[in-house]
Amino acid sequence: MKISKTGIGALVISSLFATTVLGADLIINFDDLNPDKKKAFDDAVAAFQSENPDLNVIVNNNDKEAHKSAIRNFLSANPPDVTSWYPGNRMGPFVDAGLFEPIDDLWAANNLDQDMAAVQPTMTR
Repeated sequence: MKISKTGIGALVISSLFATTVLGADLIINFDDLNPDKKKAFDDAVAAFQSENPDLNVIVNNNDKEAHKSAIRNFLSANPPDVTSWYPGNRMGPFVDAGLFEPIDDLWAANNLDQDMAAVQPTMTR
């Protein structure tokens, strides 16, 4: 089974969208300017916006290196509602500092603990 970072991100993002208060801004920091991945992400955002016209979605696109440099600052100063980062040990310090929300409930609700059992040790602690 091939796991796609984009597919996982889409699942997490769509789950987070479901909990957002309508009439507010939803700020997303996206870190992949690869044309295919960016188009897929932009299409997902457009589809979400068409279903949620009262929500203002703001997407900030950066390349991976700029995102790596900026994340330490924006998470502690003015965090977006949704962003991405590398799983496992690279995310650990941000989780320990309370800068990322746990997503255990998303894993359980979507059977990811079973469907992704082979890669779960690399994505969790």
